[in-house]
Amino acid sequence: MSERKKVPQKIVVAVLTEAGYRCAVPTCRTILAIDLHHMLEVSEGGGNEQGNLLPLCPTCHALYHRGEIKRESIYTWKSVLISLSQAFDLAAFGKRCVKSTAARLKSSGVQAGIAEMRMRGAYGRCPPRSRTPAYRR
Repeated sequence: MSERKKVPQKIVVAVLTEAGYRCAVPTCRTILAIDLHHMLEVSEGGGNEQGNLLPLCPTCHALYHRGEIKRESIYTWKSVLISLSQAFDLAAFGKRCVKSTAARLKSSGVQAGIAEMRMRGAYGRCPPRSRTPAYRR
């Protein structure tokens, strides 16, 4: 049996952030108390990597170990969390946002705006969109 090591704080924060500091069970989403569940258990050779940890509330954690939540469900929920995290990657969003804003400025002939967007880099903020519906413009 493998000796259990403490999960590093950096990994704990990453796992909790990935799940929005909530239980990963979609029908639960408890926020008060969270356990980190090893998807591949330590006794089976699982480690403390972010990909092997899933935040569960104590109730859902107990339900899993009693066999009322299936292992396949745990893996599915983890893959959904990973997909959502990658879909909302702020750095990638910032780059798309800057490119689209620069394209809009260029099409309207505002050269100074293009230079400003280049200076701001990939982490600039998007200007607010018009509240006028597209069909009324």
